[in-house]
Amino acid sequence: MFKKTLALAVVLALPLAAFAGPGPGGKNPGPGGHMEKLAKELNLTEAQKPKVESLMKEQHEKMKALHDETHEKLKQLLTPEQAAKLDQIKQERKQRWKNRGGQPGAEPEPSEAPN
Repeated sequence: MFKKTLALAVVLALPLAAFAGPGPGGKNPGPGGHMEKLAKELNLTEAQKPKVESLMKEQHEKMKALHDETHEKLKQLLTPEQAAKLDQIKQERKQRWKNRGGQPGAEPEPSEAPN
């Protein structure tokens, strides 16, 4: 049960991380990098750019709020020890992403593969 719940938490976190996506050299492009790439690939007009950026930012905020809400609900279902472990896992994952240059979709190391 715990593994399924943890997997759900991870799945809910991925859309937040995927929004940024890796940029040149495997580095996270930062807040504007994704928008620049999208604008170029879709050939957005100057009138479209701020509207698309606003929409993307709004969606990102909604997804983050949903993720945070789900995380809190999940922690309420767990024992204090499990909740502490979940927080630890979250921090370790965040550090791994940072060490990989902000590549949330990167493959886990063999020792990190889910069971």
